[in-house]
Amino acid sequence: MKEITSTQNKLVKELVQLREKSKLRRKKAMFLVEGLREISLAKKGSYKINQLYFVPGVISAEKLDEILNLSDVEKIVVSDDVYYKLALRYSTAGVIALVEARINWLQELKFKNKNPSKIIAESTEQKST
Repeated sequence: MKEITSTQNKLVKELVQLREKSKLRRKKAMFLVEGLREISLAKKGSYKINQLYFVPGVISAEKLDEILNLSDVEKIVVSDDVYYKLALRYSTAGVIALVEARINWLQELKFKNKNPSKIIAESTEQKST
């Protein structure tokens, strides 16, 4: 299993850029998801999870497999410093996923009601300073 301990690691820098730059997220069609609950929701929503970055002192690879049932996904151990550099929130159970984005066209969404109300939200979460 790969391990990243330096915040100066090339992959860490790329992930930070991906988190901070919406243009890069669109170009690469990838984004980061933090926390077990959010990763579970992404999986349930049929998003493809490419990698999991986790802090072993907070959660083990075995526990991740047990909870998320993602044994086929590459898991990368990260240090606390690397996790804090990647995370927007620090109370997310020590796990971050790299997820493939997909285009969802409004006209392709299926609703139970004939005339549903629709709300579109963009940039809903900001990193606190």
